[in-house]
Order: sequence, then structure tokens, then C-alpha cells
Amino acid sequence: APAASGDSEELEFQPGQKVEITGPPAMAGKRGEVIGPALSNAFAVRFESGSVFNIETGNIRALSMAMA
Repeated sequence: APAASGDSEELEFQPGQKVEITGPPAMAGKRGEVIGPALSNAFAVRFESGSVFNIETGNIRALSMAMA
């Protein structure tokens, strides 16, 4: 049987990665840290306030190490 695909190696964002939210407008510009994958095409992100939201991947931009 073929080996199961390792989803953890194919994630668009990695747990602990610093990101900035680009949308929706009420959330745009907020920065946080990826906790891990969430439902469907989203990731759980913990914001600097401590709140955790599931954000669609299209609304997440990775911050470079220089920006974080």
C-alpha cells in the first residue's frame, strides 16, 4: 500500500510562523503566530492579544524574519 501523504510537510504555513492578516478589513494588518491547520482552507492564528481565529489561507501573509 502506498504511504499516506505527510500533510505536515505540505502545509502552506508552519506552526510558530509569524504572519500578518490581509483580510477581512476588520482584521487586516493584525499580526500573529500560526498555531496549525484549521478547517478546510484555513489556519488557526493566535494574535498578539491572545485571541485565536481561524483565518483562510488567502488572508494570511508570511512575515519575513526581518519583519517579525
